[in-house]
Amino acid sequence: MSEVKIIDVRVLDLRFPTSRQQIGSDAVNRDPDYSAAYCVLETDAGVEGYGLAFTLGWIPRIPVVGILGLCGLIGLVFSR
Repeated sequence: MSEVKIIDVRVLDLRFPTSRQQIGSDAVNRDPDYSAAYCVLETDAGVEGYGLAFTLGWIPRIPVVGILGLCGLIGLVFSR
């Protein structure tokens, strides 16, 4: 069996200013701005893992902080 090691975690903070033109507005969210946190786990074998979390609000703090918690996985070795 070969081993795969996580070598990096990349996090992107994506924001969509949809409230400017009322895109996605509804009765509850009159001025919505949508955000997303995107994650890429990189391995030494060239295999990557991807994750995406959407949120309503301009700053996706909670998903970004949660994904940054994955940085503790850097150096972890898996058998496949």
